[in-house]
Amino acid sequence: MILKDHPSTFVYCHHETIDAVKLLYFFLLCLLHLSICAQAQVDLVNLKSPKSITTIGYFSLNESKVYHVKHLNEKYKGQAKKPYSIENIEYDITIRVLDSTDTSYTMLMTYDNYSVKSNTQKDKYQLQQSFGEVVESFDIKFFTDEFGAFDSLQNIAELQDTYLKLLDQIKEIMLENIKDKASKSELETVFTLLRQSAINEDFIKLMFMDDISNLFSTYGIELTLNKPMEFELLYPGLNGITMDGSAEILLKSIDKSRGIASYSMTKKPDQESVKAYIESFASVFFGSNMDKGADFSDVRCSIKTKCEHSMSLSTGWMSKVKIQDNTTITHDEKKIKHVETWEYALQ
Repeated sequence: MILKDHPSTFVYCHHETIDAVKLLYFFLLCLLHLSICAQAQVDLVNLKSPKSITTIGYFSLNESKVYHVKHLNEKYKGQAKKPYSIENIEYDITIRVLDSTDTSYTMLMTYDNYSVKSNTQKDKYQLQQSFGEVVESFDIKFFTDEFGAFDSLQNIAELQDTYLKLLDQIKEIMLENIKDKASKSELETVFTLLRQSAINEDFIKLMFMDDISNLFSTYGIELTLNKPMEFELLYPGLNGITMDGSAEILLKSIDKSRGIASYSMTKKPDQESVKAYIESFASVFFGSNMDKGADFSDVRCSIKTKCEHSMSLSTGWMSKVKIQDNTTITHDEKKIKHVETWEYALQ
């Protein structure tokens, strides 16, 4: 008798086969689970512990990201709760990684789909439209450090040309809306000074740095959940004039299932530093054109910025960013408040 023909032996062998299949299936599930867990741990490279993260950009060569940007400008007079001036600006920016080394990234930022809505007079609306046309015609190339934080602009000369082109368009529109000869003469003087400022690289940086600074200024740090980190800031200014300031950054949440960390930051310049900057800026910028009786000593300026960041734990790219600048200027008992808000959403 052949062994496999025996009924009891057949049943025993059949059960053994079923158990082996079940064991193999269970073993494969375990391997799959371990593989998924291991992959998750590898991907979330900015997750250092259940309660701590790093903010490091792991960008890939030729990688591109598109952000939709909403930029809101509101201006208030005195104690008014309703703004007298509102500008809603929207556009898209595309950021592409041109080069990657052990110590830096080279990035390209381009603009598209610029639009503006405003409750201000027609000439200001025309200015914003002109700005949009110029913006969509140029590129910004910049370097970051090895962590992804902004380091420097690459194409300063091109941006200087763009700035001068923009000035010419603004000047043309404004002169069309001014009839008084004396006012036109004053405007010509102002634009002459503005054209001279294009020689200064610091000035060009300030003109084109908003979006770069908002997206690439918080890389290269380590944060612990609900433990605020305080540090000193140096606000860049014109002609080498800077302002001292302080900032506090706080890791608010870690969502491992979504691979997202959220943190906030508040920052403000020192009041005495702001006052000194205003006086120095007026002296350097206006020079001999400033009225002899001009006095900026009673000008008070308060600046505070609030930031909210949501960052991918796997790549370091920002998924959402919200920046709000609150600036209040008081002079001769008159107060103007300017609230400027940027919102960035990764598409």
